[in-house]
Amino acid sequence: MPTLATSNPDASLLADIHRHDALWAEWDRIQAESGQDDPRIPALIDETTDLAKRIVVTPAHTVAGRDGKNRILEREDLEAWDSLGLIETVLGMDAARIAAVR
Repeated sequence: MPTLATSNPDASLLADIHRHDALWAEWDRIQAESGQDDPRIPALIDETTDLAKRIVVTPAHTVAGRDGKNRILEREDLEAWDSLGLIETVLGMDAARIAAVR
């Protein structure tokens, strides 16, 4: 029986997206309970930002990977920082990769 890693080319990407979702939920929970000044928040910000950058540059091979990546991009508003259009290029490569499989 194939493992998830071998049966889904986006297994690693989807795991990172799931981790980002969990960290974001934890950030929301802490902020709601303790406020923005909670000392745990800077570490969560650092981890979610680093993870979001890794997610963006990880190639998406499936619609689920692409959709998850787009959700993280919107959440983190990373495209606002991309004056060179690199994210648009990466997303275009993802789209072409996904279309080639269909």
